[in-house]
Amino acid sequence: MLNAIYYHKRRGSVYAQEPKVELYQPYEDLLTASIWERIGYLPDSVIWHIVKKALAASCSAEMPLEAGALEAFRFWPRWQFKGGEVEPDVFLQFETCDVIVEAKRLDDANQQNPEQLAQELTAYFTTYPNRGSICVGLLAIGGLPDYEGSIVTRLRDQVLSRVSATNRQRVKFGAISWSSLYRVLEPIVAGSADTSAGTRLLRDMKRALVLHDVALRDRVWLADLPQGIQSQGLNISLENYDGFAPWPRCSPELLMNKAYDWSIGDAYGRIQQWRIQ
Repeated sequence: MLNAIYYHKRRGSVYAQEPKVELYQPYEDLLTASIWERIGYLPDSVIWHIVKKALAASCSAEMPLEAGALEAFRFWPRWQFKGGEVEPDVFLQFETCDVIVEAKRLDDANQQNPEQLAQELTAYFTTYPNRGSICVGLLAIGGLPDYEGSIVTRLRDQVLSRVSATNRQRVKFGAISWSSLYRVLEPIVAGSADTSAGTRLLRDMKRALVLHDVALRDRVWLADLPQGIQSQGLNISLENYDGFAPWPRCSPELLMNKAYDWSIGDAYGRIQQWRIQ
């Protein structure tokens, strides 16, 4: 389906009337499925390597070097708990560690909800009472304004404070952006899969991220550029402004009026031509 959407081959499907950008960008579930389905095609040890590195991006706790066979890989499982029902985005069950993934749409917005994350942990412990001897990873993807320092620490503390003291000791909490997740998995996939197969998997994941308007490069903020370049200014050509995300923050008028803080990475991803003169 990813490539059918990418190449506009949607006739006869439920997606036929949706423009490519409008179909993909608003929906986190399509992005989640496109990335994690392809991760699921990899060997168990490689999947664990990706998960471990993603958790380690903001988690100081030691993760097991190996987690054994991947016994279950589920999208949107429904778990009951005393207060109702939850539906995490992805659940990975290894021999010695279980991992819950909760994904949000944007990399740079405050969307992760500590109450929701805590409820998913509570429902997990209710659903799997016999796995009390293994570690539990909770990976939040996207939905934070920043992924280092106090923001992740505060979210982790807010989540774990809502979980029983006995269970919270088992939880390894981590948060990572979609763009950082790709940078984590890219060398792992490239180095562990067959060269051509790894290339195809990475190509598809990159297409999904680009369709979803996720920047694949680190942002370089204008304020961080050398003073000489700042004083020369940034000239953005809008001649070919066509087909980019129809969000207010991406409109030519807002760009020209500098109505929001933006980076060279943002400009490069949304404007086909830009240059520093």
